[in-house]
Amino acid sequence: MSVQRYILAISGILMICFGVASAQIDSSATTILLDRGSYDFDFSDLDEVKWRFQRHYQLVIREAVDIEILKNISLETNTEEKEELQEAKVKVLSPSNVDREFSLDSFAQQPFDADWTDYLLTIEELQIGDTLDISYTILSEPRLKIYRWDFQYAYPVLRSELQLLVPEAITFVDKLSDVSYLKSETALDTIISIARAKAQLKGVRVVCENIPGYREEPLAPYLVETRPAYLVSLTNLYPLADSYLPPWSDQITDLVLNDWWGKQYRNRGNFRWLLAAADDLLDKKYDDQIKISLLYQFVHEQATWDGTYGLFPSAMMDEMVIEKNVNRASMNMLLLALLREDGFKAYPILVSTIDRPPVQQEVPDINQFNHFVIAVDDGKNAVYLDAGDPSLPVGTIDPMVRRDMGVLIRNYKGNWVSLPEGEGKSTILVDLTLASDLSGRGYIKASFEGYDAMSERLQLAADPTGQYWKDRAAELSSFLRIDSVRYNNVKNPLSPFENVVHFHLITPGVDSMWINPVFYSFFNQAYLTDSIRTTPVVFPFKMFENIIMNIHLPEDVKVVYRPEPQRIKLEGQPFVLEFFVDESQNTQQIRSNLRLDKTRFDVSEYSALSTFLSHILEVLVDGILLAKG
Repeated sequence: MSVQRYILAISGILMICFGVASAQIDSSATTILLDRGSYDFDFSDLDEVKWRFQRHYQLVIREAVDIEILKNISLETNTEEKEELQEAKVKVLSPSNVDREFSLDSFAQQPFDADWTDYLLTIEELQIGDTLDISYTILSEPRLKIYRWDFQYAYPVLRSELQLLVPEAITFVDKLSDVSYLKSETALDTIISIARAKAQLKGVRVVCENIPGYREEPLAPYLVETRPAYLVSLTNLYPLADSYLPPWSDQITDLVLNDWWGKQYRNRGNFRWLLAAADDLLDKKYDDQIKISLLYQFVHEQATWDGTYGLFPSAMMDEMVIEKNVNRASMNMLLLALLREDGFKAYPILVSTIDRPPVQQEVPDINQFNHFVIAVDDGKNAVYLDAGDPSLPVGTIDPMVRRDMGVLIRNYKGNWVSLPEGEGKSTILVDLTLASDLSGRGYIKASFEGYDAMSERLQLAADPTGQYWKDRAAELSSFLRIDSVRYNNVKNPLSPFENVVHFHLITPGVDSMWINPVFYSFFNQAYLTDSIRTTPVVFPFKMFENIIMNIHLPEDVKVVYRPEPQRIKLEGQPFVLEFFVDESQNTQQIRSNLRLDKTRFDVSEYSALSTFLSHILEVLVDGILLAKG
């Protein structure tokens, strides 16, 4: 079995993720019978009108394995948004007619951070056949944000419906992310009485039916991207409040000119300490590419990433002379200020991360973005920068960033842009010289670029002794022993990360042995083993793998078996494997050249992709058998 090429553990890309399952509902599975929700306003206090969310759902337990999970009923409120759990009621409806009921007083309030409060109810002695009937109401201040009603959960849903009702004067935008399970969508128009006056309300009711539970699938997008949902955002609260969502253009201009976000990097007074620290570097003349790299490295010497994102910096720039552990936006603010100070044409690009819902361009809400990166014009083309992780090479951005929807800000105006796909490139040369007893010596020269360089630098940081090479090389041959490992360009983000490994083979009493030339590849394990697929297949980035192995043989060692050369291509797709086997004098050369120039494959392409990857796996794990003459 071969070792998988080390790739960033990006949860939701490479890890197992959730996808939409087949439309068939299993009658023996625990099922949500009904899930009903509503958004409207609570007019009981006209001096303080509240936004109201109500939910009522029924779930029947049909499998014992679910009891331990479902006995804990958890309701969450957002403290920052001043949400209040107004009502909560849980009924346990038993087939034996011994029903139980719990009110809000039965819930234990458990604040678990500054922004969220958890209300927990634990119900003991649940049984198969019990139906949980749960309803609750949450009040909050009306906000101009996207509200999301999910139709899909881990358990299948027979019927899910969402109703929205707002006063006639209030405007909103809405969107159904997936119409696969839509039963009906109805416009609402009604009149209610408020303090002896009549009020015209408008809205919509959306009903979906027979929604299967999501299932685990490898190489899938995050659940928040694939889960069917109804999205709605209020865009104007008048006459309840003097609050509205300006168009994108106004929000972008305000962000740069009036908000402290833009003033951070435009006002030199905020980062005098940074300019003083970088004075010598700023005064020196370098090639643009080198200068960008040096400024990028300098920022990582001034601050460290705390592991969080955010459109807004976690610390103001003048505070960062002391506060050094900051979010990614703070570090990019430092880099943006330095680049502009040095005369570069550097511009922020508002982006979101893949663990967040995709940005809805129809909803002009800048808070959909939770990060920003930098585009620099180096005189030749655009260079993209994203400070935070020093192992990330110059010219690449965090692999967690969505590429398809960003806003580049230039001259206080924003333009929608798509960012280029990331790439990872691995070039590995193995040179092995064997003796008559099948012992031998050799070396591995590996060069990693792009995201592969980032992955390898992270691997070295986690294991500074380089023991991971021991496991990798063992996949080349079980008789292989590492002598030394040398690294080049460990902290140089401009150059490929190079590894040189020297090794020897110990083969006591062995008459034959297998050598696995492609011992290190992303594709030397099976990913797509299911016969059906419900979500797109998403690779973390474009991949280029080039592996060359030279085996120098003495006269009395023969080749018993070697793979056949071949070239295989995924029809109509930029996905190719070229596998060559050559013989010259006493040298056997095996070359594997794999190119994946596309990162996303639709469900309709799954069958062909799955078959193609199976074929690749067969080729890559095929070794060469050598024996004494």
